[in-house]
Amino acid sequence: MPQLTLVDHKVKHKSTVPANSGEEIELFVREYKKATGATGTPKPVLMLHGRSVPALPGFDLVLPPKGSSPNPDTSYSWAQFLAGKGYDVYIMDLQGSGLSPRPKMEDPCNANPAQRGLLETNPGTGTCSPTAPYPHQLGNSQSEWDELATVVKFIRARCNNAKVSFIGWSAASFVMGPYALQHPGTWRACSFSRPSFPGRPLVDTPGGTLRPASRDGTADAARVKAARGLRLSDEPDQQGDPAGHRQ
Repeated sequence: MPQLTLVDHKVKHKSTVPANSGEEIELFVREYKKATGATGTPKPVLMLHGRSVPALPGFDLVLPPKGSSPNPDTSYSWAQFLAGKGYDVYIMDLQGSGLSPRPKMEDPCNANPAQRGLLETNPGTGTCSPTAPYPHQLGNSQSEWDELATVVKFIRARCNNAKVSFIGWSAASFVMGPYALQHPGTWRACSFSRPSFPGRPLVDTPGGTLRPASRDGTADAARVKAARGLRLSDEPDQQGDPAGHRQ
């Protein structure tokens, strides 16, 4: 693996999440690129997580510590792999996930009443209403498109206004897909993976775009046909209600 430069950014954004609408917050974005410096046209890639796993565990699991694994040279970081191939790789967390803010979640009274007993080391739950529901809406489709737009603008400003390739895991498709349709001039390639179909490394095509590495296309088609219209039993409906609100 080539030597890489890692920079963690806090990208300023005016929130449109109903729980903290209008507040200026900072979105977490991790950047990888070759330490020797890129030459030629920048090739930015943005990775976005699904509902249940934040961006870093999903895309940047690091090498195991020396001596702790029988396979110390095995890396589980898709982000570092792409950066090693010369891409400018960015990984982001939406609000409510990973290292980005969790709107209004610092109040222990907002915890599920059935789970407040788990917060014994966090004082302040004794005066909470016993049945009061969480009074805020954490996010909707528009707020997530807005956060993605802010990060895309940030990346393009750092990469000579180059178009950004999208890699999304699971429910990221509900954010990146509609955004791509609404902003056709900002992106150049999309790749979405669901938990039942693990993503394959992306490789360059002769035209300079990304595509999944080749595999048995017949087997892939059979798997897709078998699973079409299904979702995982442990994954909630990602589309929410008609207004785009999460359930």
